Amino acid sequence: MQMMRKWTMLSAAAVSLSILGCSDGPPLGTVEGDLTVDGKPVGKVTLTFSPTTPGGSVSYGKTDNKGHYTLMFTDTKAGAMLGPHKVTLEQTRISKGELAEMKAEGQDVPDEFVPLPKSALKDGLTAEVKKGHNTISFELKSK
Repeated sequence: MQMMRKWTMLSAAAVSLSILGCSDGPPLGTVEGDLTVDGKPVGKVTLTFSPTTPGGSVSYGKTDNKGHYTLMFTDTKAGAMLGPHKVTLEQTRISKGELAEMKAEGQDVPDEFVPLPKSALKDGLTAEVKKGHNTISFELKSK
């Protein structure tokens, strides 16, 4: 009886470890791309990719001054979960004074502030992440 109890406990422990801790997480695809409005790169925009399937985890990216972004699933793991996503954009407006100050400090700043179209902010965008490397660019129009 004692031996049976030990075997049951060991089996339960093995199953628990395989379920809880031995996974690298969900399958991911790497994602990068560019964000433009009327052909102009849009810098300093945060993109959030939210899986449309229940239980999915979001991925984030931020555009550089050339409008390029790379998504991160965690602080150390690049990519996004596979499947369809709702994409939201969040833009921080930088005033002319702030731009001048950043330039004076030697920071890499955009030549001009390019606002996102209201429709992209209100309605959001969609994207499909597939296995492997994905290049997902958003070419928005102001009108």
